[in-house]
Amino acid sequence: MNLNEIIQDTLSILRLGTESSSNDVYRREFTRSANEAIAIISRRFKQTRTDTVSLDDEYVFRLIDLDRVCYRVERVTSEDGHVFIPWEQTDRGTGEIRCLVGTFEGIHTVKVTYLFRPARLVNLEDVPELPEFAHDLIPVYVAAQHRFSQDGDVAGMGNYQQQTFERMLNDLALEYYGDPKAYKLKGFNEHLL
Repeated sequence: MNLNEIIQDTLSILRLGTESSSNDVYRREFTRSANEAIAIISRRFKQTRTDTVSLDDEYVFRLIDLDRVCYRVERVTSEDGHVFIPWEQTDRGTGEIRCLVGTFEGIHTVKVTYLFRPARLVNLEDVPELPEFAHDLIPVYVAAQHRFSQDGDVAGMGNYQQQTFERMLNDLALEYYGDPKAYKLKGFNEHLL
């Protein structure tokens, strides 16, 4: 689902018409709310990505060298992914990470796995960096935020749509549902084992 489809679905939920003039009127507001929804859903899944970065002479890389905004560094490995490299935040600033390569000779490039904020939707063709099954939640959130900006009973309808979004978010599959152990252990959570 791209941004244009998100706007069209939101207009349909709100019964505001789906012609292009309606799309143009609400595009800025709906895009802002869609980006908020994407950030909320991404934090729910603790989405990670892995980027390759170069180290300077002191084995330091900067978080701004990563392709997306970094919420938290999860792990640093050698470029081939076989060697886990310990790391620490430098004293020079919050955006610098020093790799403690120690005995690892010749490591000048590392892979960094981190929790990230998905890229913002800007163009109508942009697709959210979320699992496909999570895309249907975005128009519901956008509709709720639009209703909240209205007066009277219309704002009350926003509460209903916000609750619908929260319910749909809670009902989304977690990454460990497909794990065979999830069917053997009650309340299985891979992060607790």
